[in-house]
Amino acid sequence: MLKNNSGLTLLELLLSIVIFSVIMTIIALILFQSFTFLDDSSQRIAKNRLDEVMLENISRFLRKTVQYEEKIEAGENTKYIYYIYQNLNEDGQPIDLVKLTYDKAAQTLELLESDKLVQKLNNVASFNLTTLITDQKSDFRIELSTITNGIRKDKIKTVYSRNLAVLAEEE
Repeated sequence: MLKNNSGLTLLELLLSIVIFSVIMTIIALILFQSFTFLDDSSQRIAKNRLDEVMLENISRFLRKTVQYEEKIEAGENTKYIYYIYQNLNEDGQPIDLVKLTYDKAAQTLELLESDKLVQKLNNVASFNLTTLITDQKSDFRIELSTITNGIRKDKIKTVYSRNLAVLAEEE
């Protein structure tokens, strides 16, 4: 009996399909893991960018501030409220209110301009706004700590206020 060696046997065909399936399964698992990694990485980058935008927004308002007040609402949920006034009217009264509210219990930070929400951050571990007013200059130190996927990010920024120093000299 003569054998025909020119074609594939059923066994060879099944073996090649099994090997191909194993290789494709391994490649698919690697790809799915990389997609998950990229998604987590993208979320961290987006959250980090939101933190940076919040710092820039706060800095922008603090640079133009003419008057600044700080208030603490104690109680069940302690809230720190910072009032930043951008201009003065003809009578010297502050107008154009920017309000910054840090709710420690809810771990949120809200930035409102004329009672309209500009930005809100969640998962804020801590926030502190300190004034460093001296005879020569008026600086604000912003400290923002956020938690993303269990990782704490601390950001510190110092902002010079142009108009607050002028008011201190006039008084």
